[in-house]
Amino acid sequence: MIAQRPPELRRAMPPGAPASALPPAQTPDCDTLAAVRLWSLDLARAPADDPTPLSQDEIARMAAIRDPRSRAVFAMTRRALRRILAQMLDCAPAEVRLTTGWNGKPALAPRPGRAVPFFSVSHSGDHALIATSLSGELGVDLEAETPRRNGLRIAARFFAPAEVEALHALPEDRQGDAFTRLWTLKEAVIKATGEGLARRLDSFAIDLAACRLRPEPASAPPGPWHLAQLPAPPGYRAALALRVSTVPEAELRRATATCN
Repeated sequence: MIAQRPPELRRAMPPGAPASALPPAQTPDCDTLAAVRLWSLDLARAPADDPTPLSQDEIARMAAIRDPRSRAVFAMTRRALRRILAQMLDCAPAEVRLTTGWNGKPALAPRPGRAVPFFSVSHSGDHALIATSLSGELGVDLEAETPRRNGLRIAARFFAPAEVEALHALPEDRQGDAFTRLWTLKEAVIKATGEGLARRLDSFAIDLAACRLRPEPASAPPGPWHLAQLPAPPGYRAALALRVSTVPEAELRRATATCN
């Protein structure tokens, strides 16, 4: 079991506040799945005095975060998430009840007689992404693009053999970007399952060229899975993993078109 991300992949997150939504013109084709919506948050340019209330549990969690920048990012993303979910549920942000599943993944508390959306949040550097879906479990991951001189070494240690082989087969000048793309897709999958790094990253493999989960090894999380690379701010890569059981084939083709 991998206890934590390798040091090369940890990010320092500056303070700020979420400010804006992803413009419709930039929304990826996976939005045609009718239940996937995305918001891009600028953590450095928004007002610092966001009045959106947090729950007592969120306040306690925020107080337990020792790093001031990480504490600020938690508060900003949670407030933005509350506003987004409140709009979807037609209620006040303070009335949004969040809970955690058996695996610790945040979720909306059940609302009798109403479907509640799944959601996922990711942040890196000055930006964050929030995704919601009514179709099934999802995960989103955002990573800053940085030189990856040691990407192959990290992949050899943590990735599935088929992924390592595919990275080695690429020209050297493409390996760094391919590593980051593959990392974001794998992170999106384990965020969707809620297992996080409790699931070994070599327990499943992604075909980066086809942007799909490989059928082997047998330890891969059950699907079906629909993967897509998302538009991201300059200097960043983003990916989405959506696990659903009934999606029209035509919509699936549009959803995965952004991988090419």
